[in-house]
Amino acid sequence: MLSVLVILRTGMRLLLVALYLLAGALCVALLFPWLRQGARARIKLRWSTGLLSALGVDLPQDTAPVATLPQGLIVANHISFIDIFVINALVPVTFVAKSEVARWPLIGWLTARTDNLFIERGRRGAAYLTQQAMSAALSSGRRLVLFPEGTTTQGDDVLPFHAALLQSAVVSAVPVICLALGYRDAGGHMTATPAFVDEDTLWDCIWRIVCSDRVVAQVSVVAQLASVGGDRRHLAQQAHRCIARTVASWYDPEQRNKDVTWRQSSCHWPAEECDVSEERTGERHESEPEYIARPANPCERIDRNFALPLEPGA
Repeated sequence: MLSVLVILRTGMRLLLVALYLLAGALCVALLFPWLRQGARARIKLRWSTGLLSALGVDLPQDTAPVATLPQGLIVANHISFIDIFVINALVPVTFVAKSEVARWPLIGWLTARTDNLFIERGRRGAAYLTQQAMSAALSSGRRLVLFPEGTTTQGDDVLPFHAALLQSAVVSAVPVICLALGYRDAGGHMTATPAFVDEDTLWDCIWRIVCSDRVVAQVSVVAQLASVGGDRRHLAQQAHRCIARTVASWYDPEQRNKDVTWRQSSCHWPAEECDVSEERTGERHESEPEYIARPANPCERIDRNFALPLEPGA
């Protein structure tokens, strides 16, 4: 009896996903060319929420920290193709994606026609051209999302961040907002079910998600880094440090051995580099706005009203 219910649930999810993709394609083809940016953003938010529901993916209960993010460059770790829809369901954004995404069946077509930016990897000057396009978008007031790992993981690890495209935040003088992503199963344990890695096809990833009991997205705003007068490499290092620390805290030692392959990685660094202190100083850099308070430690979790300065030589 249970297996019959699972088959019916999986079939229903696949049908709903197909209907949502078809509805999205019709909306993008017929309505998007005539809509203003605000209307497009609202449609992206609602459609992304519906697609996740059809897949069997729940959003976090507390969405306010993400939904009220300021304008700037959002950087996050990357696990699955659904990362895009999870973030878009919380706050309308523009994604910076590799050009291969645009070639995915239907989802790639939708992504390419909904105000996103693409980078041609391996092409000379591609990073510079993308950085210029990002700077222009950020200066116009748009929120951009970048996955600086450049690839996906199972979710238990955060690979080193590529720094080149973070130059756009420095040029535009906007904050870099650090977002940690992960996924839990119906029992509340971290899971690699949605991970789009190795030799997986898009269909493999979708099939695992719709066959699972339930997947719950875990999203945390962990830091906001001030880019004014900063250096892209320092920004990349600090953003990686803060996101990796949060991701590592989601896994306990037993689960690392059972649920996912836990690798020795850049999630681990000398404790003194990221030892959280309760001390908070009112001092600020000359280049920082007055409203920015400065935590004593760059990996301290903060709310959206605080930004982290770039210390020389950090």
